[in-house]
Order: sequence, then C-alpha cells, then structure tokens
Amino acid sequence: MRLLLAIATSASVLASLASAQSFNIDTGALGTTPDSSYGAASGISGHWNDAGFQPTALPLTTINGAPTCVTITATTVGGIPAGGSAPLIGASFPNDAALYNDFALVPGPAGVTTWTIAGLEPAVYDVYVYSLSPLAGSNSTLMTCLNFTAGSGKYVCGTWTGSGAAALGTAYVVETAVTLTASACTTGVLTFDSGIFGGNPFGAVNGIQIIQRGGGTPAVYCQSGTSGFGCIPVISLSGSFNPPSASIYSSGFVINASNLDGQKQGVFFYSVSGPKALPWCGAAGSLLCVRGPLTRTVTQNTGGAAGVCNGNISIDWNNWISTRTGEMGEPWSAGDHVWVQCWYRDPSTPCSTVTSNLTEGLHFVLEP
Repeated sequence: MRLLLAIATSASVLASLASAQSFNIDTGALGTTPDSSYGAASGISGHWNDAGFQPTALPLTTINGAPTCVTITATTVGGIPAGGSAPLIGASFPNDAALYNDFALVPGPAGVTTWTIAGLEPAVYDVYVYSLSPLAGSNSTLMTCLNFTAGSGKYVCGTWTGSGAAALGTAYVVETAVTLTASACTTGVLTFDSGIFGGNPFGAVNGIQIIQRGGGTPAVYCQSGTSGFGCIPVISLSGSFNPPSASIYSSGFVINASNLDGQKQGVFFYSVSGPKALPWCGAAGSLLCVRGPLTRTVTQNTGGAAGVCNGNISIDWNNWISTRTGEMGEPWSAGDHVWVQCWYRDPSTPCSTVTSNLTEGLHFVLEP
C-alpha cells in the first residue's frame, strides 16, 4: 500500500512552513560563526546564531533567517563560565574552524552548564550537540541526557570520552526523532547538561543544531539563488489537503516554486538520501540542497513574461507518486523522508559555469 503525505488544511500547511523551527547555534567567542552554506553533521545549512559562551534568554533566528521567540540560556554552577578559542582546525576548513575553534568552556572539576532552549513548538526534532575542546587532548566533555520539561520525550544519553581523532563536521552527541510535546499553556523546553568527563580540567560546547522534522510539518531550508533578472524564487505549498490517514490519497499535496524568471524551463527533483549544501552558482548564492542520487519529475514551462519574476511551476506530490512505478523511494512507507528542490533555466545568471539556478529546499515526512 502506498503511504502518502497528507496535511489537514491549506492554511495549516502554510502556517507550518512559516513557523518551522530549525536552528543552527554557534557557541563560544562572538563573531566567529560558520557561513550559511555550512550544514555541519546534520547537513541542514542556513543562518547560524552567534550565542556566545553564556547566553541569557537570547532570541534565536531560524535557519531561514526568521526571528522567533525561542531563546537559549546557559547556566553554570560549580565554577566560573568562560569562552575561549584555539586553532584546532586550519584555515583550509574555514567553516569547521568557525564551529570548533571557539567554544563555551565547562569549568572543572565539578562544574556543570545547563543549556536550555525554550519556546519550541511541539514537533519531532533531530538534536546535534558538538563537543570538542581544542585547548588540550586531555579535555573531554560529559553530555547528560536531554530532557523535555514540558511534555514527554525519549533520549538516549550520549558521551564522548575524548579518545580518538576529531572528525570534522561530526557531532559527538546526536539523537534523532525525539518527540517534544507541550501542555495547553506551555511551549516546549529542551535542556541538556555539559560537564567534565572523569578528572579532566575542562569540557566544551562548540555548537548545537536543532532540526525540526516529522509530525507532518514540512520545513523549508537551505537558500535560493538570485537570477540574472534579480528573481529570488520561493518554494511553498498550496491546494486542498487531506487529514492524516492510512487511506491512499491520489492528489492534494501541491508543491509550488514561484517568483521564477518567466518563460523558462523548470523541473522539480527529489532525494530520499538527505539534505546537502553544495554551491551551485556562487555569484548567485544558490546551493544544491538535496543529496544524491536524485530523481527528476516532469519538465515544465514557468509561464509569465520573459524578464519578469512572475513565473511558477507546481507538482502534486501525491499524484506524482501514486501514478508512477519504479521511481526512487518505492515502496513508500510512513516515516519516509523526502527532500525536494526546483531547478530552472537562467541564461542571464552571473555565473559563467552554469546557465541555471535553484530554489531553496523543502523537507517533509510521509504520513500514513
């Protein structure tokens, strides 16, 4: 049986896209964040918040640059908190260096820092915590269980003892598919503790990624390029949506790419392998946001007028997968992840290596 993505109403889908909460957070010395093309271990690129080493109810901005009421706070007991930096990673890896070479110190031997991210909407999240002290090989960090103070959550404690070589772009404490719920009066609060492993003098927190997924909530991520005519395309959803059900839906989940150059060719392509952030046209700022292998859908004309940003194309995802056989991803099952992006012809692009451009990406999870 095919299991297709289904959402309650058009309005609720658009609201979900607008409020999807995914955050990249760099901790430590201020002014040293990775750039927006860097996805670290999660592969989800976008805006990086500059939290410093001891934030106090600092408002966070989503990966798409939208301000929120979500805040991050670090509270240290048993020692004096501090931030630092050290050249662990060289200039040939500038974004890894920006993440790892600055850090929020956890003072030893009995110090513990509690990290609290408050105001999260109820959803399913992947959580990545980066912990590596560049000061000395003897330093290592103990990460205790994440917990969800306003609802239920499941998390397996993770530790990294400091042994072995540091792997660039790798999170040492990772938990996926943790469910955060909330009471009628309270939004979700995520907390975890960082302390000292064994008798080591210091631990460190280099950064955090909180990636919202699942729960029927699509999320726009990555970034669009600017075309030669100055068009910045937008990916969105529209149509009449069905409620989540084990039934088969043959239509109703419509993905749109709008604000495209008029009278050009465009096509949606998708992946089931994960996100990516690979420069496509550097001068235009566009990124390839999905990881291969890729599957193309049907090529379409964007319509509108040539030289004007009024082109658009769309595809009914439910209809596409219910009328095709042998496509990547089959047989589809509840919980399957899909990453979608739109390619379009852009002959006037400022890049000399390509004559095309890309929209931002869209990530969603199939529901029964």
